[in-house]
Amino acid sequence: MTMGNIRLIFDQLNKPVEVLFVSVDPERDSIPKIKEYVRSYDQAFRGATGTVEELTKFTTAIEAPWYIDKSDGNYTVDHSSDLILINPAGAYAGFIQQPLNVDLIAAELNQIL
Repeated sequence: MTMGNIRLIFDQLNKPVEVLFVSVDPERDSIPKIKEYVRSYDQAFRGATGTVEELTKFTTAIEAPWYIDKSDGNYTVDHSSDLILINPAGAYAGFIQQPLNVDLIAAELNQIL
């Protein structure tokens, strides 16, 4: 649902922004899988992943905790569903919490942009 909402927000923006989906599950999410997933929402959307060490460094910097739990034989990934805002200089600029109000977020982002 989040990616669908991002697409709706993206469509209402007066200036282009970059949308980057970051998978914190590099064991299951290969670059081709991520690319296929994000491009199903919009050809301009991009995806990325990295090593556990790289992901930990990145997600710590943007305050987006995550955890992979393999303890009981199941494989679950717990992560934030917030939208993280990164400014053009590449620095953390804030976040938008769920639930996403598409129209309100688009209006506010248009004011900021």
